[in-house]
Amino acid sequence: MPTPPPTHPTAAAAPAHPSCTGRPSPQPSPLTPTPTPTPALTLALTPLQLYEASGIDAEYYGEVALAVGTARAQQGRLREAIASFEAASRLAPDNERLRDAIAPMEAKAEAVERATAGDVNAVADVCGTPCQDVVDASGTAACAVTWATGCGETPPPPGFTGESTVAELCRRSCAVYVVG
Repeated sequence: MPTPPPTHPTAAAAPAHPSCTGRPSPQPSPLTPTPTPTPALTLALTPLQLYEASGIDAEYYGEVALAVGTARAQQGRLREAIASFEAASRLAPDNERLRDAIAPMEAKAEAVERATAGDVNAVADVCGTPCQDVVDASGTAACAVTWATGCGETPPPPGFTGESTVAELCRRSCAVYVVG
């Protein structure tokens, strides 16, 4: 089994997000942020803390920027991902793969913005979890989950059914998923 990367000294001191404590969730469902700590979830929830930790040892900044960019892209936050990838690229100008990935992501971000201009979320939350938190914790794959699958017996909001997807309820938060 591979050895996990060393933890930066200040990362251990950072307070854990409530959904990363390992305690059971009060309403477990696919649309409630998971209590299991994972690297992607940690990045999704604490990018500022990671950047602060990398400030103590600048050697890690490029890796942190790349990891945060990856997490943001998975969340559909393309502009934030691009900014992180550009920062990582400035620190590793010889990384052609990274540099070549920025332009297509920029084009995708522009296409998503054009296609979803003026879109809003139809609801504030799904099963008690804000739309953006659902996508941030699970990535854009959560946008395909139906209300019935994610919320069980909880009645859907007016105007929606158990077969309504998170993308239909949270169109703005699921913009990257909606555009494809």
